[in-house]
Amino acid sequence: MAFQDIFKEQYRKIREYAKANNIDGVVSGCAEMGKILNDRLALGNIRDKEIDKIALKHYAEEFSKIAKIATSYGLNDSIREFLGLPKPKSVSDPKPKSATAPITKLTSAPNNKSGQPCVAGFSFQTPQSLDEFIGQEEVVIRIKAEIKAAEKRGFKYIDNILLFGNRGLGKTTLMELIAKELGVKFIWLDCTGIDKSSLSKFFQRIGKDNAPVVVGLDEIHALNPKTLQPMLLTTLNSRKYVCLDKKGDEHVIPMDNVTFIAATTEPQDVLATIKDRFLNLTFYLKDYSRDELRKIFLNKFAFMQLEITDEALVECINRCRSSIREVNAIVKGLDTIALNAEVSLIDMSMIMEYFKNVGIDPIGLKEKDIEILNTIYQDDFDAMSEDTIAARVSLDAKTYKSEYEPYLLKIGFISITSKGRCLTEKAKIYLKNKFNEILPKRGEIKCL
Repeated sequence: MAFQDIFKEQYRKIREYAKANNIDGVVSGCAEMGKILNDRLALGNIRDKEIDKIALKHYAEEFSKIAKIATSYGLNDSIREFLGLPKPKSVSDPKPKSATAPITKLTSAPNNKSGQPCVAGFSFQTPQSLDEFIGQEEVVIRIKAEIKAAEKRGFKYIDNILLFGNRGLGKTTLMELIAKELGVKFIWLDCTGIDKSSLSKFFQRIGKDNAPVVVGLDEIHALNPKTLQPMLLTTLNSRKYVCLDKKGDEHVIPMDNVTFIAATTEPQDVLATIKDRFLNLTFYLKDYSRDELRKIFLNKFAFMQLEITDEALVECINRCRSSIREVNAIVKGLDTIALNAEVSLIDMSMIMEYFKNVGIDPIGLKEKDIEILNTIYQDDFDAMSEDTIAARVSLDAKTYKSEYEPYLLKIGFISITSKGRCLTEKAKIYLKNKFNEILPKRGEIKCL
């Protein structure tokens, strides 16, 4: 019998035991499932389209958790959710009550809405392998090829990677998945808060360990181009960190097993010499297509055990700004509405209620976006600097430039000229249509 069939049959048995509230059956069934998964893992050479070793390890751990929780606390809500079973409801209390259990969250339920296990193309809230990552196909193919070559060489690292792209395209998720595929630890650094001393200490620490690790340098452009970015050059080029002690003696610290993955939304602020060190694996992440966004939304709704009408799904896609962060926020918000309404189908009425409450218009504009557009429109010179715009709308310039301006530029509502930021005719027409034929006077534009 094929592994897929063995997995499905054993999973069916565990669900039947759980439905019958047979705790001993669930515990023994999970133990047998663990053996099935570990036996398959021991075979090696399992990296194919159906299943990979990361997923096998993950599920072996999750079924082990189920057995332990069920033994000590019975079949609580987290187990039922993992197995795709409805939570029991009390006659006197319409809201489900959670059984007392340790704070152990079971993740990534291996079943879809119909309760069938998803072995081929596992269903997760977030991707658990590069095979599950939606979008950026060319990037994923290149990275998988590098990892495969590294495995054949016996390496636990690959060439350093540089990721360009707007916020919300999955840069951090890609970093984490690359570490998982390599089977090494992942360390994420926010470069906006790093000084020379802390960066030096960090390099010395990981160099001392010299253990395989993926280091994610998020917003690398925030490193000072005169002091901090040059510190990276030798390390990126030769996988060594050179430092001086208090006596002035030079120390060369090996960093043979480190893979650096840098990400930035501001490539123009990264030194050319730094970019050169990533030349082999530099990628520009593309915005998600509507079809990719559709798949991402459906995966996330399925994980929350929710369904959505086609009409409502289109509205979600229209308003998500092609950002995974926005997708996550929308799904969580709608899950809250559905939970309170005790329904599992998201329809258009719920969608409109949600977007009205959070202030997101039909093309994804938020109240602050509208305020920014209104501010530029009302300026006497019809052009403003980014610092002035930020001050007028009570934002710091960095937040304005990173969180709001990219989307307004992307949809063609503002342009950058020698005079500053200008409102385009497209934006003026949109505002006129949105606010009934003529633009309001100062202070009158508000997001509907």
